[in-house]
Amino acid sequence: MVRFKVVNVHPPFIDPGLTKRISLVNTEHETSSCVVICRNKDPFGGLLNMYSMPMEVNGIRFRSVEHLYQALRFPALPDLQRKINAHASPLMAKRCTLSFRDQGRPDWYDVKVPCMDWCLHVKLAWNYSTFGSLLDTSGDKLIVETSPDGNFWGGVSLKKRDGTVPLWGANVLGQLLMQLRDEYRVKPLAELSTVFPLPIDGFLLFGESIKEVKGVEYQLGMFGRVG
Repeated sequence: MVRFKVVNVHPPFIDPGLTKRISLVNTEHETSSCVVICRNKDPFGGLLNMYSMPMEVNGIRFRSVEHLYQALRFPALPDLQRKINAHASPLMAKRCTLSFRDQGRPDWYDVKVPCMDWCLHVKLAWNYSTFGSLLDTSGDKLIVETSPDGNFWGGVSLKKRDGTVPLWGANVLGQLLMQLRDEYRVKPLAELSTVFPLPIDGFLLFGESIKEVKGVEYQLGMFGRVG
């Protein structure tokens, strides 16, 4: 497997409370041996951030990981967070932030990886059966997103002289998903249904500090079902 030096990528912030270690080394991924996620309608489309799997944080309903993740970038702009969340489309939720990037968290490139990891845990807490079983169904294969936004979160197509077209990138989202898959297989439901706020300054939604998230157990108690 060929490894490449990462360029134009900020190092992730790893909180002392997190035991995860994410590699930023760009790597070739042969698609034939991977679970490749690309479109919502694909068999593993539910692993994508833009796939609709509703979740709640501070009593606020979010349609997808993308909505929640984008909102976390702008803790000082609660009106923009509301605008992000109001979009039915996760793609439009992302696009509406483009002109505000200079007003986001000044440490965003340091905290974006744990923020993404946190969002994925919230997704699992609120969609334990659907999201969890999809993670488990992926077996032990490498999970790689074909990313249109570069080689940090997923991988980009790299045509080789021999005609093969592997994906090339750091695949940070795939690494987070595979670590979450491992957690799903060994941790009890009660533990995975509670997600604590990240210990970082300005972890806010709509002007309020983000509180502990209660997922599956809350749903069971209130609605008698598991999402």
